[in-house]
Amino acid sequence: MLTLTYNQTAGQRGVSSITVAAAADGESGWILAPRSNYPLTITVYPGAGGSAACQITTSRIEDIVTANEVWQLWGAGFVTAATIDALQSPVVALRLAATGAAATMDVVAGD
Repeated sequence: MLTLTYNQTAGQRGVSSITVAAAADGESGWILAPRSNYPLTITVYPGAGGSAACQITTSRIEDIVTANEVWQLWGAGFVTAATIDALQSPVVALRLAATGAAATMDVVAGD
């Protein structure tokens, strides 16, 4: 089950959070990236006994919706412990992949 929340308060950083169940194929839900406010700080929290990874795409929204997008793993690959990283360049969307256990990903946009 996909749970997606977005919270942004004027004058504060925008935070998106997604939690996904483990998927046999390692592919779950995705978040649209903000159009500005880089860098993005990404934290992935794999569940106990599982692994998870952030995946990013520069494909068009139309390609994502029609499953014609291309995803790339973030630099850390699949992780088994909470891991934080930053993106300096714009992307269209971020996806959380989880295997073995549910996982959560937080994305924080810069000022």
